Amino acid sequence: MFPLYQSLKWIYQKFRVSAWLPFVALVSYTVLGAFLFKFFEMENDQRSREGYRNRTSYAMNQVVERMLEVRCHDLTLRSADKAYQIKHARDALLWFLDHLNLTEVLTERTDDTPWTWLGSMFYAGQLYTTIGYGYPITQTVAGRVTSIFYILFGIPIFLIILKDIGRLMSRGCRKLYKRLGDSQRKIAQSPSIRTVSQYFPNKTNTRRHAENTFPIPIALAMLFLWILFSAGLFCLWEREWGYLTSVYFFFVSIRHDDLQLSSDSHRLSAVIDVLQSDPGGQRFV
Repeated sequence: MFPLYQSLKWIYQKFRVSAWLPFVALVSYTVLGAFLFKFFEMENDQRSREGYRNRTSYAMNQVVERMLEVRCHDLTLRSADKAYQIKHARDALLWFLDHLNLTEVLTERTDDTPWTWLGSMFYAGQLYTTIGYGYPITQTVAGRVTSIFYILFGIPIFLIILKDIGRLMSRGCRKLYKRLGDSQRKIAQSPSIRTVSQYFPNKTNTRRHAENTFPIPIALAMLFLWILFSAGLFCLWEREWGYLTSVYFFFVSIRHDDLQLSSDSHRLSAVIDVLQSDPGGQRFV
């Protein structure tokens, strides 16, 4: 994979490709991956979910019938009509499933297929960002083979774009910090100091270069604030999460630990997390 990355990087630098072209290529590559994964996985996943729905409904009806065959100790239920007895039996069965947290499993396996265009693009983004939430997952052989080759070409393209984005962000932060420093110096510097600095240009330039270097503490503070802000975005969609859970989830996501103690029930928040994660580890200094 590293030689492929070097080859793409050489082509990018040799022909002086526009900075927007790799980004357009990544978006096109994501759409292509979404089309392939949707084509290979959607029909099989829908068939599997429909079969599981049918088996669940059949099992529910069979258990209810067997519960009705048992002699009721409650005289009210024994004398009630069959419709009421069926409702009571179903409520008891649903309570049993909910008490054991099995309703979430049933809902996940019988819900609509995740292999829509947005879900397929989300899966493609997981591959070349190497995040890997574990949902959705490919079930067909064709989908898994496609994932392997998709990763081989996707990661180098993504790394090239990350490098450019990191360089632009670093340059912008340094320029902003330099302008703020120059403004403060112009306000605080007296005419006599300006005259003395003309006789020692080398020392002055060295000092200014050190002052214009983006400080690591500020970069760490920006990262910390970014995590807190992103965790707040997660709380908007993941209503059942606490703020600390959101901070933890985002932190392990950008570190690529993939502990998966929580999962995104709303795919929009997960897409935001994919866009925010930076495996390139770009620095501001």
